[in-house]
Amino acid sequence: PGFPNEQFWFVDACRHTPAIARRFEELAGALKLDVPTSGGEISPLILAASTGETAYARPGGRTLFYEALEWAFAGGAATGPKDDIPNWHISVNQLIEHLPKRVNDLALEHDAEQNIEFAGKIGNIILQHLDEPPEVNLTISLMPDGAAAKSTGKLSRNGTDVVISDHTDWPLQLAGKAGLYIIEIEADDPFQNIARPANIEPPSCEEILTVTT
Repeated sequence: PGFPNEQFWFVDACRHTPAIARRFEELAGALKLDVPTSGGEISPLILAASTGETAYARPGGRTLFYEALEWAFAGGAATGPKDDIPNWHISVNQLIEHLPKRVNDLALEHDAEQNIEFAGKIGNIILQHLDEPPEVNLTISLMPDGAAAKSTGKLSRNGTDVVISDHTDWPLQLAGKAGLYIIEIEADDPFQNIARPANIEPPSCEEILTVTT
């Protein structure tokens, strides 16, 4: 049997050259095949560190790369249903978009830097389907100055499920399911009422609404 057409590789390791390697012209390893094997049609390789750099871990705990992957597959790198995909999912392109920043943000919390790399045969295929929409941190702010004090907000998911109503403490901050929302603002003079849709997607979303006069 041949290799599967789709393969995924995650390498969670530092990429420094060992000092002892300088003593050898070639390090072939324990197994060297006469005929190279063929890979799949799509085989993304995701490396936890760039060439010559360090992949960090918490003392006695998990690696930052593992934490970032766990966050991504829990929904942090998810995207919504498409015409041919009926549910929320994580694809290779979503990892390429969100994973580097997540890993480096975790490293920056400890005054370090960690840059991941993508190699291999890249293709935008789905890595995971989600049973339900992921959680998203949402922030809604109002402009101009003075509008917040005269505005009451209502937030509905899918236009029907009321998530929050009679909201007056701006900016509005909450964690809720990703999806299409309707934001409605009732404002006193001199401002006007407004209503607008907002497509809320991971990993976080900030909406700034201008309440016109």
